[in-house]
Amino acid sequence: MRIHVTNDVGDVHQLDVDGQMELVNLAALIEAEMSIPTQQQAIYHNGAQLTDMTKSILGAGIRQDDILLVRGAPPAAAGHSRAAARSPQETAEVVRNQILADPHMLRQLQQSNPQLAAAAQNDPVTFRQMFIELESRRREFEERQRQQEEMLYNSDPFDAEAQKRIEEAIRQQNIAQNMENAMEYHPESFGNVSRNAVH
Repeated sequence: MRIHVTNDVGDVHQLDVDGQMELVNLAALIEAEMSIPTQQQAIYHNGAQLTDMTKSILGAGIRQDDILLVRGAPPAAAGHSRAAARSPQETAEVVRNQILADPHMLRQLQQSNPQLAAAAQNDPVTFRQMFIELESRRREFEERQRQQEEMLYNSDPFDAEAQKRIEEAIRQQNIAQNMENAMEYHPESFGNVSRNAVH
């Protein structure tokens, strides 16, 4: 079966794997493909981190043409430093090209955000503007959550009300993390997540 792995800077690799392969072996394959050591990998599928590495690929719910986000610390290389230094406009174009190159991703985007899908196909300038706006909203949301969390952590940790607020801040931080995963891992679904978050 064919799956795709991507990272935080938008590099995409296609892998042909056996669905019965255990995730621990998939991690080794990812290390060979992306130069991210297995012990430093955090692999996400549909926004959730895969933690049971003894499961098979199919057992973890991964299907044909699914995309996995791999986070880690690849060795410093010219290609990575160039990618990390991409401007928002360049990042938007990378994402647009990924969408156009992947019929499965394009179909998902057409279902969840037809306007963004149409822009990806026919109007790169509009797509870039929409993408940057969505990314800006995500970053603002994330920053608000960080500030709230910092304020709560500086309050009395033994106060029962503070404990409740800290738990809520952690929950909100998890929501922000899921939004970040959606933006980077499934940009076709981010528009809906963002609209729900800001209303």
